[in-house]
Amino acid sequence: MVMEPVTFLAALRSRLVRVLVIEGFARVLAITLTAAVLAIAVDWVWGLPGPVRLGLLLSVAVAAALVAWVRLVRPFQRDLGDAALARFAERRVPELDGRLLTQVEGIALGARDLQTLRAVLAATATARLVPARRTPKQLALMAVALMAVIAASVLTPETAWDGFRRLLLPLGETQWRKHTSLSVVL
Repeated sequence: MVMEPVTFLAALRSRLVRVLVIEGFARVLAITLTAAVLAIAVDWVWGLPGPVRLGLLLSVAVAAALVAWVRLVRPFQRDLGDAALARFAERRVPELDGRLLTQVEGIALGARDLQTLRAVLAATATARLVPARRTPKQLALMAVALMAVIAASVLTPETAWDGFRRLLLPLGETQWRKHTSLSVVL
């Protein structure tokens, strides 16, 4: 199978973007949910006052924003043009021997070099250049965090609702519901 340089670079760009978005979103969601659940658990155990809950809410928001910046925003601020991707591929696949970058820069290759370039590109999988070894782990962590939140919401809906309201409205009047009562019969 013969692969054209333009097709190869489009496939490489697509895979790179897909891996970055999936891993970034999974990590942001997992860390945000985990931080929120921990903040709610701390509040449930110690019954924190409103200003402390506000600090916890800000901490959760800052953690989510920081991870989103590092994993979703910053990677896309880099150049993903053909020349940058060609340099990336050239570094990882020495068999290209500068042919891909030469082709991208508009310099005509000889027939033999063009044939060699197409053969090397056909043999080079974009998955080899952009491995997604961490993606299953990131998705599993996100799924575990999401399932923990769903399980807590299903098993103790009143407590979960109170916890989320106390976290999201830290200076509000929401109190933990009392599940015991004392009645005196005379």
